[in-house]
Amino acid sequence: MRLLVALGFILMVSSANAEIRPGFMADFSIGRSQYSTDSEPDAAFSAQLAYQINTHFAIEGQFVGLGLVTPMFAGWFEEKVKYTPESYYGISLVGNLPLNERFDLYAKLGVGRTLFSSSQKKYADYSETDTNLGAGTRMRLGQNWSMKFEGQYFNKAKVSTWLLGVGYHF
Repeated sequence: MRLLVALGFILMVSSANAEIRPGFMADFSIGRSQYSTDSEPDAAFSAQLAYQINTHFAIEGQFVGLGLVTPMFAGWFEEKVKYTPESYYGISLVGNLPLNERFDLYAKLGVGRTLFSSSQKKYADYSETDTNLGAGTRMRLGQNWSMKFEGQYFNKAKVSTWLLGVGYHF
């Protein structure tokens, strides 16, 4: 509730024209990730660098930490090795749908590499090519700053992320 009141206050106070314009953007987000539906949620973060081509399209490079909290001795005493998705880096094409001068919806489609880590030290970690789909909303807080909320799904890793972040438009 406090977050909604704070966001409402920001909307009322901020009066600068904040339309989408071409240029570089950097975003940092934190949130939750979940590997399959029966696993516990985990902490996640994302760092993104993008170039806004025009009002409707951007190209984005991103790194996503898919799971940050793992038990220290997980898998040490199990007979069968388990591989868990740990991180993703890749490039995405982003489509924007401006709703007004402050808000827009976006969707993204990307490809990259996912690192899968082994639960046992004697087995090597490995990486695979992975695709991701995402959607979100962005609220511009002036000419340079913005807030966003997005969800992404990583196909091979079978991981969903929900992230809240801030961005800066250069």
